Amino acid sequence: ENVTKIPFTDYLKKYIFTPAGMTSTFPEYHKDIIRNRAHGYEKNIYRKFENAPLSDLSLKFAGGGLISNTEDLLKFANCLMNGKLIKTSTLDIMTGPVTLKNGQVLGYSLGFSSGKDNLRRRYITHSGSGTGFVSNLLIYPDEYCAFVYLVNCKEKSYENPAFQLASI
Repeated sequence: ENVTKIPFTDYLKKYIFTPAGMTSTFPEYHKDIIRNRAHGYEKNIYRKFENAPLSDLSLKFAGGGLISNTEDLLKFANCLMNGKLIKTSTLDIMTGPVTLKNGQVLGYSLGFSSGKDNLRRRYITHSGSGTGFVSNLLIYPDEYCAFVYLVNCKEKSYENPAFQLASI
């Protein structure tokens, strides 16, 4: 906001959501009525579903608090792979790897993890979880392929469906 001189959410809308054609991605304010917004669930100690507690993430939109759907996330992935939103050189910086001062190399940089799957294919990914929700966007830029899952129940036993689909 200091650099752009506009609110962060306005920047996202103007430079990311609108150019990518993302019409169902918004900052989440709990008081706002958002058509078709999913409710979050959790399982209690008896393995029964119950409502997840509400969590207000509007104080930290850069680290969470955005809601979307699979179609919009695939539009975002498509724009990343086509270089429409971000230059390829910038995307390379965003997706790491990063070397720490102590020499340790991490496959995480600026919100994205990167690596190679068990078939040695390069991927970039971003996952999220919160009270009642789990998500993942998995992109294979060399194969021009992306996978998304959004689940409205936080369950510790879930494996990563995006990687499972990609392995097929």
